[in-house]
Amino acid sequence: MQASYDLTGLRRGNSFRRTFRFKDAAGDLVDLTGSVLVFVAEAGTARIRKSTEDGSLAMPDPVAGEIVLNLTPAETRMLPVGRLRARYEIERRIEGEETTLVSGCITVMDGINDDNGDH
Repeated sequence: MQASYDLTGLRRGNSFRRTFRFKDAAGDLVDLTGSVLVFVAEAGTARIRKSTEDGSLAMPDPVAGEIVLNLTPAETRMLPVGRLRARYEIERRIEGEETTLVSGCITVMDGINDDNGDH
């Protein structure tokens, strides 16, 4: 059931929000009830990890196969500008099984604001 999906629209130093809805091969929503989902992004030595287990990755409607990823400005500052320099995956863990649901590259744009992270 693994899909490939590149994350675009990230601007370095900005907040970023993306909703994922997972479907099976027949196009039906995947019921995530009882699952732990883990998001990991890597770029060089930078690593961002979010999980439904600790609440850092939201799962507002598990029956509808929905999770919500929120990255803070501090987290997007960790990612290098460009495409193919950062990658991510979302893994589902349930009943001893671990399955990657989606993975891809992250495209990060550079901002021109004066944001320096001192807020």
